[in-house]
Amino acid sequence: MIIPLELWRLIAYELQIQRNRQPLLSLCLTSRAMNNNVIPFLYSQVDLHTYHSGQLFCLTIKDFGTRLGPFVRTLNIGSHYSYRDWDRLDINTALAGRLSSALRSLPNLCELMVIVDSVGFGKCFDPLTTLPPFLLQRLVIPLVGTPSFYKFLTSQPSIKELQVGSEHTLSEFGMSTNLSLQPNFLSNLTSITAPISVLKGAVPGRPISQILIVAELLDWTDPGITIIAPSTWEPILCGSRVPITSIGFYQSPHSADPWDQLLPALKRFGVHKTLERLSIVETLESPITEWSKHEALLRRVNQMKTLQEFDRLESIEFGEMHSTSSATDVLRWLGSMRNVGAWKKVPITSIGFYQSPHSADPWDQLLPALKRFGVHKTLERLSIVETLESPITEWSKHEALLRRVNQMKTLQEFDRLESIEFGEMHSTSSATDVLRWLGSMRNVGAWKKVPITSIGFYQSPHSADPWDQLLPALKRFGVHKTLERLSIVETLESPITEWSKHEALLRRVNQMKTLQEFDRLESIEFGEMHSTSSATDVLRWLGSMRNVGAWKKCVPSLRQVRMYGVNLPWIDA
Repeated sequence: MIIPLELWRLIAYELQIQRNRQPLLSLCLTSRAMNNNVIPFLYSQVDLHTYHSGQLFCLTIKDFGTRLGPFVRTLNIGSHYSYRDWDRLDINTALAGRLSSALRSLPNLCELMVIVDSVGFGKCFDPLTTLPPFLLQRLVIPLVGTPSFYKFLTSQPSIKELQVGSEHTLSEFGMSTNLSLQPNFLSNLTSITAPISVLKGAVPGRPISQILIVAELLDWTDPGITIIAPSTWEPILCGSRVPITSIGFYQSPHSADPWDQLLPALKRFGVHKTLERLSIVETLESPITEWSKHEALLRRVNQMKTLQEFDRLESIEFGEMHSTSSATDVLRWLGSMRNVGAWKKVPITSIGFYQSPHSADPWDQLLPALKRFGVHKTLERLSIVETLESPITEWSKHEALLRRVNQMKTLQEFDRLESIEFGEMHSTSSATDVLRWLGSMRNVGAWKKVPITSIGFYQSPHSADPWDQLLPALKRFGVHKTLERLSIVETLESPITEWSKHEALLRRVNQMKTLQEFDRLESIEFGEMHSTSSATDVLRWLGSMRNVGAWKKCVPSLRQVRMYGVNLPWIDA
């Protein structure tokens, strides 16, 4: 059976998102037709972080630029650790000239990060300013402050997103002056990341709605608080031609924290009435430890409690530039932050807690607090993660799960709650164990005020298929009116062959045709526990199943079908 090229393009697109270049290269070598379809994904983003990679890129474009050049949409030359620490690619005059020639062959380039020294920048980009070969939408660049720098920016009026910064402040004032004195300079900017001195000249008169402030460097002679005058805030917060909907700041270890001055300025100039997104990004001071990360996060959490009157705020984001923190770490750090619920004017949609064997269970205090402060009216997701006391046995896990299930029966009035999740940190429990423990819990259905939106089952080779009993039960108890997601996970009987996987998938596909009256069902997912199936296998098995599209007639609300981690393109068609 031949897989359509449309499906191969879908696979290539997923690999491109994952930045997984080796499989893309392998696909290109399979056939001429495959090469023609995959090459655009392979060359859509090019990263030049070393002198050698720059040389190879120039040679490739020199030989194949007519064919490959139009595919390049994103080009990164050099790299940066932060907006105050730029890792410039060291290029000599010869390489700068070759890069300049290569850039002429990239007519569809729209995103550029260029981090080189001022001499290399001039040699590379001066020849491109008279008749620019491309129109940029996004530019990331350290402040250079040379005539070549401003000449290049002037030649790119199409830029909508600009990210600039520097290790010192000398070039910042020149940039601000150029922006304020030339209203047609970068006149289409909608998003900017820059130091305050640059923002003061950049925002007025331009349609900028998204601002990220690169915090001021501390004065080493006087490392106290850097005072930002109202006359500085006003052009930044009031000068744009459009309302500001997103604002935030980046803070390095050597810059002042602008939060205490930013917040009253937002209120003073009315930005709190239009703001939808707030973000804080920082680079922590070395040595970075778990404790220093915990402290930084706790400080930001406490700052958020002052966000009263921000009526349109929808999103708060904390980030560490080039972070190595895992989700497990973050959840553990948040375990002791009892005051998170005090963000009264920021609707909380997800909350939970982590409990260790040596900590008290906060449930009996958390529940009334959620109701007292009105969080039960906005909460959509509840999660509980714990580490059980050693020795961990099947019975102790059963008891812990039963205790949590019984606690959930008190969730009346949580009208928007869509998801409840229990987890054990570093759990070794299988889905079979969990379903067996739940077998005796007849009171799960008593969670009357919590509509079930997601349901599924796990089936092993030695267990009965519950589908024929589950389906009428869902209808009998009205769950088919609230169900949004259905998932089936199974372990196939050994020996597992491609044919046995095909048969299992076909059986599930045929079962789905009985899903009439499931009016809110949006997603169906099939999976094999510890699956080794590739996306290629799944798409090949599905090639002969022409009746998949008929599910849309049975379930008009269906938006997604996912099999072995692959979204079916037929549903969107």
